[in-house]
Amino acid sequence: MKKPTIICVDDERMILNSLRSQLRRHLGTNFSVETVESGDEALELFIELRDDGYPIPVIISDQIMPGMKGDELLSKLNKLDASVKKILLTGQASIEAVGNAINNASLYRYMSKPWEIEDLNLTVTEAINSFFKENELRKSEKAREELINELKAVNESLEEKVLQRTQTLEQKNRDITSSINYAKLIQDSILPSKEKIKNVLPDSFVLYQPKDIVSGDFYWVNHNKEMDKIYFSVADSTGHGVPGAFMSIIGSSLFNEAVKTDTFIKPNEIFNHVRDGIIKVLNQKQTAQKDGIDAAMVSFDKVKRTLYFSGAFNPLYLIRNSSQPLVTIDGSVIEPDMDLDGKKLYAINGDKQPLAHHADANDGFTVHKLQAEKGDEVFLFSDGFVDQFGGALNKKYMRKRFKQLLLSVFGKPNHEQESTLLKEFNNWKGQFEQVDDICVMGVRI
Repeated sequence: MKKPTIICVDDERMILNSLRSQLRRHLGTNFSVETVESGDEALELFIELRDDGYPIPVIISDQIMPGMKGDELLSKLNKLDASVKKILLTGQASIEAVGNAINNASLYRYMSKPWEIEDLNLTVTEAINSFFKENELRKSEKAREELINELKAVNESLEEKVLQRTQTLEQKNRDITSSINYAKLIQDSILPSKEKIKNVLPDSFVLYQPKDIVSGDFYWVNHNKEMDKIYFSVADSTGHGVPGAFMSIIGSSLFNEAVKTDTFIKPNEIFNHVRDGIIKVLNQKQTAQKDGIDAAMVSFDKVKRTLYFSGAFNPLYLIRNSSQPLVTIDGSVIEPDMDLDGKKLYAINGDKQPLAHHADANDGFTVHKLQAEKGDEVFLFSDGFVDQFGGALNKKYMRKRFKQLLLSVFGKPNHEQESTLLKEFNNWKGQFEQVDDICVMGVRI
């Protein structure tokens, strides 16, 4: 077999040199790395390599280039060979361009410039593995289909016809499942990796339990290194499964777009930006389409221990084991919502409006400015846990029981908190069906 080739497309020679050097160091001599500076050159090179029998597992393209844009190039390449894994690596792609690449080019992943070396290396490695595994699967499927055709020629009995119909239905089910699994790969690519979360929030955990293969819930973490501000959020898109997952991709992209600035942007300002983006992308003012996102977001100053919180329907829970009251930055005292053995839980509610068009929405979202203490623990969550039916009487778990659960795990190691919450959820659910996606994030200050 001829040496597999990675194609990199960018109109900036410096970027191409950097990509080529990084990928050659990472992949060694088993792969070739080719670079071109335009979409037209990329198409010409792709066809030439393909016709000469060179496997092309991955193409990495910039978005903003003279002539043909990145999403247009990837869409054309997808028509030539849908099996190639396509990565959009750019600092200027709009949500419309990303959406076009996802819908028309089977985009494997969207990554922002400047990229993280380990993140890009891991993404390329996973894309290469996926490409060759899918090729082997297609070969196996082709061999199996040839065997079925031989059986048809030998036996035209009713029994065989029934068998063929059964196989067709099974194949359709596999195709549907395969498509959903592919959607999961795309959704997983937008979620922060465990390594990134531990680097940014070392004393934290995320309990993430989709109802189906893909999820409408998602979590998001960002570190503004210039301002040394950390953002983290848990969001709950309308519905679950594939529709919810599509909304989560839009929401995460808009979150990332909002913080691309050298200045400190507060959670309420991010929410205002995301709400406007969702209304625009889904054309909600012109249609009856009402999908949206409920979310809770915190920005955190590690040095001053100040928290800025905004919620779109969803609240923030803060627990502390101290006689000191929870106060806002302007000095207002907040009363605890629940007290257990000296541990106090404070509930800060979000605004009663989603990140979407809403008839009763006000002009913007509220920001709550809180002064935290060392050892405080902050919890953000979607409604899947508290809405789960179960127990002896098949009733909802409810927020009161959830608050008591969080108070019971306060101060324990992060991994133990996560495992305790998961065990409690499974015990409560028992033999009943999971009703919604689950996402809980805990962060110790």
